[in-house]
Amino acid sequence: MKMAFLVVCTVPALFWQLGTEAVRTRGVLQGDGAIRIGADPEEPRDLVRILAGRQIVELLSLEPSVADATKEFVESQKKDWINISRPSLGRVPESVARSFLEEDKLKSELFLDEALGPEKIKRFKQLVYRMEVDAIGWGLSLTEGRLGNKIGVYEDQKEELERKVSAILDDLRSKIDDLNRKAEEEILSQLVPEQSRKARELIGPYSAYKHATVVEAKFDRLRQMRSARQEREEAASESPDR
Repeated sequence: MKMAFLVVCTVPALFWQLGTEAVRTRGVLQGDGAIRIGADPEEPRDLVRILAGRQIVELLSLEPSVADATKEFVESQKKDWINISRPSLGRVPESVARSFLEEDKLKSELFLDEALGPEKIKRFKQLVYRMEVDAIGWGLSLTEGRLGNKIGVYEDQKEELERKVSAILDDLRSKIDDLNRKAEEEILSQLVPEQSRKARELIGPYSAYKHATVVEAKFDRLRQMRSARQEREEAASESPDR
């Protein structure tokens, strides 16, 4: 019953939550504790639904006709789902929903084969993996994301890998901060002296201020959950009752 309810609730979201103009980088905490961002590079339905995005079209050097055909395909699939779900007011039986999803996946695979061909499909998937890296960083992508899962990063690798990646990126941030400071000085020097003085008074000394992202907040929560679970397990193993 729970599975049927899950399918009924999530299948409509397949179309209305996945945009075709860009990957919406929302962090999703899975049951396995992993973080999934945006489209799945190995899921044809996800790929089709972002194929018409402006940046994807440019990076893959696609003809406008391909983007137009993609939009038509996605809209057609959306209408098919509406026609299926409308008579039952959205309460689609699990078997019907699964059948539709399987058919949609097959149609998406065929569409991608015809529209792109093997080489561009390979490059498309590479871009989508890189989107995840750009969205959550190398550390999270390798230890908690699809990239690490796909290449088989071991559980006992994660802590050391995360530490090393963090050190590399901290060094990079330090170098970027130095460049930003120099750039700031050059920019302010383009003003007349009085303007430069006022600007410096308003902004104060250089600061590498960074807005916390939703993904970072969710990952912090994931770490807290894992730490609490580990503490409970350790406490249970040390309990005299065991």
